[in-house]
Amino acid sequence: MQKNLGRLIQNQTLLFQCDIQNIFKDKIWNMSSVVTVAKMMAQLSPALNIPLLVTEHNSERFGKTLPEIQEAYPKDLTIFEKAIFSMITDDVKNYLKQHSDKKSIILYGIESHVCVQQTTFDLLEMGYDVHLLTDGISSQRQGDRTVALRRLEQAGAFLTTAESAIFEILRDSKSPDFKKVLPILKADRSNQIPHL
Repeated sequence: MQKNLGRLIQNQTLLFQCDIQNIFKDKIWNMSSVVTVAKMMAQLSPALNIPLLVTEHNSERFGKTLPEIQEAYPKDLTIFEKAIFSMITDDVKNYLKQHSDKKSIILYGIESHVCVQQTTFDLLEMGYDVHLLTDGISSQRQGDRTVALRRLEQAGAFLTTAESAIFEILRDSKSPDFKKVLPILKADRSNQIPHL
């Protein structure tokens, strides 16, 4: 039996952004990398016609998504409010039913060891391939991030980076979408979170 390689296919993929909100701006380890990746994915969504789903955890208390990310959002963005840690609320389950042709989720956001971790477990149990953008995921403490990503990889999630995921989706430099995506790939990522 062939091993599941978790190959990303453009028309079978969704983007999930988890809780990158105002309250965390100065608390998250290497937040600038998380913000850079979130902006890249927000631009990628309309460029490649990949739906983007965003959650905000208790936004009355924690604030909305950081304004610099909101500026990059596509017009048809879906934002879900949540109180549970996982992104997989009843509303999100209904959203996933509307996108039943999708089998892969590209997930990024905060915090690694709480909301991202619980979302990943839920998605894996639902049968999705989950691709974690390691340069777009963090926690307040670096150690929590490292342990969470290792645990999630052991559970079956795929660890990748924003650039790697984008190139995998494109497959070919002759793709008609390559020129649309090229400006996104040129984002300054000198702040990128180091690998595990």
